[in-house]
Amino acid sequence: MTYKIYQVDAFAERPFTGNPAAVVVLPHFLSVGIMQAIAEENNLSETAFVVRRDDGQYDLRWFTPKAEVRLCGHATLATAHVVSHHPLDVSPTLHFHTKAGILAADMHDGKIVITLPADHPLPVDTLPTLEAAIACKVTQLYRGIDDYIAVVGSIEELTSITPDLSAIADLDSRGLIVTCRDGKTAIACRCFYPALGVDEDPVTGSAHTALIPLWTSILNTNVFTSRQLSARGGKVDCVYKGDTVALLGHAFTYLEGVISV
Repeated sequence: MTYKIYQVDAFAERPFTGNPAAVVVLPHFLSVGIMQAIAEENNLSETAFVVRRDDGQYDLRWFTPKAEVRLCGHATLATAHVVSHHPLDVSPTLHFHTKAGILAADMHDGKIVITLPADHPLPVDTLPTLEAAIACKVTQLYRGIDDYIAVVGSIEELTSITPDLSAIADLDSRGLIVTCRDGKTAIACRCFYPALGVDEDPVTGSAHTALIPLWTSILNTNVFTSRQLSARGGKVDCVYKGDTVALLGHAFTYLEGVISV
């Protein structure tokens, strides 16, 4: 069988930036083993598999090279981009049924807006092993549903981190988000997921489900911008809505093709 596949740069300011995701359009989901093998073959941080339902909505699942995940933001934005253009779906709002619930995507002033469930991280004691893993002083440490969130003091500290990926992979979490202020009303972050086969993710939408509630109270605003300071780099416009967060970003199709399974 053959299936359409797209590679999309999500949360990107231009092509070759942001986070590349593969989107595979299916008539029905394949076996977990085959979808995992496709994701491993693609060797991107996420491969999304999308199926159009009879009611016009969509079922959506995401796989890293090593495992299926509960939630992925950038691959949801990439899927909304694909669904809106290949072929054209002119619905004002797209709905995706996922393991994290029903996610919505809308178009707004040339950007895609995805709405995800908010994660409200709680403070925890700083772990010496975590500080050692990033060789940086952690001023505050939080734990969300999936990840640890380490707050550091400056952009300079954030950019200078050379992580011990083996130590991060041994944490009792999906991964580690490191973050700091970026001026008066903006933040910056880096995200590491070596246990899932993603040493450093270029731009991580799901991380912002926890970052946005956390920084809203610190910045005293519910609308701000986040820069992810990976090698590729990317920008997420953030809005906190209480039970949900909205992430705004651009997407660019890099590749269209067909895979044979």
